[in-house]
Amino acid sequence: MPRRYLGVLQSLDDVLLMITLRFAHPLIAPERIQVKRSELSEQELKTARSLIDELSGSFEISDYQDDCQQKLMRLIKQKAHGEKPDMKRPRRRKPTTPEELQAALEKSLAQANKSRAGKS
Repeated sequence: MPRRYLGVLQSLDDVLLMITLRFAHPLIAPERIQVKRSELSEQELKTARSLIDELSGSFEISDYQDDCQQKLMRLIKQKAHGEKPDMKRPRRRKPTTPEELQAALEKSLAQANKSRAGKS
C-alpha cells in the first residue's frame, strides 16, 4: 500500500501553503525547512482558489490513523518472533512537474464540481 499524506491548505500573507500533516513521531523543526518562492500564473491561482472553495470543510485529525507506523510495528514484531516479513521494495517516483500538478488540480476541481452537482 502506498504511503498516504494528509494535508491542509493555508494562506499566509500573499503565499498559499500546502501543509503536510504528520503524526508526532516524524516531526522536524520548522527552521530546518527552506521554501523557495515561485511566481504563479492567474490561472494557477484561480484553479487553486476554486479547488479550496469546493473542497473546504470540517477536519478532525482523530479520524485518521498512521497506517504506515502500524505496519512497521507489525513487521518489527514478525521479525522479533523469527518470522520472515513479506516486504516489497517501494517504487521510485519521478517528481511532479508544475504542469502535471496544474492538470491534477483542474481534474480534481472538475470531479468536485461534478460530485456537488450530483448531490443537488
